Amino acid sequence: MKLLWTDVKELFQECTVWAHGQEMVWFEQVWRIFDQKGLTLWNSTAEKIAVYNRIYGTIWIFRNFCMAGFEEDAYFDFYWESSFQPLLQKAEENDDAETERIYGELICDEQVICTIFEILKDHMGTAQLFASLWATCRPEGIANEADSFDEDLSAILNEAPESEKLAAYAWLSDYLE
Repeated sequence: MKLLWTDVKELFQECTVWAHGQEMVWFEQVWRIFDQKGLTLWNSTAEKIAVYNRIYGTIWIFRNFCMAGFEEDAYFDFYWESSFQPLLQKAEENDDAETERIYGELICDEQVICTIFEILKDHMGTAQLFASLWATCRPEGIANEADSFDEDLSAILNEAPESEKLAAYAWLSDYLE
């Protein structure tokens, strides 16, 4: 089986930080990368848990990036737990013990985080990964078309650094070393 973006979009939406919602462009981009690498497929409960752990890890990376640069996201655990409440409620309504168990086994450990960083770094490179995360923090948004998106990321990398940008880049660099 395969988890599609439409299957997981709501989970990501529940964990956004910015009112303008630009992070959804980044989340969808990361999901496409996972999909290209076959990381959205599952054939067993353990594999399904691994896919959901990648969701958790992706959100953890994004929210901690925001915290590093802007001191946003003081309540990550609250947001994460609350984002799964509708799914847990649905599982209870359908008496789906397996689904409830899957959500009960979600973890976000250092290995999950490092694996996601490696995947993203290999796919995008450090500079583009940083710029794509930084673009989520800009209220004017970023383009969805590939050419415009690349131009937006290039502009971000060529802007004068500010203290928030430097702090966020330092945090990201620590994980990518």
